Amino acid sequence: NFTVKKADAREHIPFPDNHFDRVFCINVVENMNNADEVRRAVKEMVRILKPKGLLVITTVDGLYHREIEEAAGIPYLGECDFSKLKIKKPYSVLGMIFVKGAKKDKEIKEKKEEKEKPPSPPKEKEEGLADKLKKKSKKSLRERLVAINGLAEKIADEILEEYKILKNIKKAIKNKSFKVGGVGPEKQKKIMRLRS
Repeated sequence: NFTVKKADAREHIPFPDNHFDRVFCINVVENMNNADEVRRAVKEMVRILKPKGLLVITTVDGLYHREIEEAAGIPYLGECDFSKLKIKKPYSVLGMIFVKGAKKDKEIKEKKEEKEKPPSPPKEKEEGLADKLKKKSKKSLRERLVAINGLAEKIADEILEEYKILKNIKKAIKNKSFKVGGVGPEKQKKIMRLRS
């Protein structure tokens, strides 16, 4: 049994101070307009968090965001931007916490520094890093959605099903074989003539 409460974390979360052991904010903050809004939301989440509680904030994968949302002009607040929020102890930006070991952390840091350098022209024989990442991003988008939670798979399937239906309707309209209420285009013309 649970109760759903709708609230805007940037304004007020309707729970008392020190109420939760854990607070999760999954793929939300990147949709906020600026760092000040994120700061207000984080402050509100910390307010409802018990002392020594755990606050987890995640953002959408940067590759996905750059390909889709950035093209539409939606700003992205990623790990580097969180570092700019001046979050004070005992809180810290962990980055990719699922990556373990100093060696992996070093590799990620080096790749991050490499990404910040101006791009060099790709060699003819080698596929560029951006191309590889783009392919990987497209290939694993559904897998990443499914990993978020169990509902993502169901939602993804429903979206794909709706897309197929819309695609078939568009195709039927283009081929003039679309039926309204079970009546084909020829009968529709006859009905329209009889009505006029």
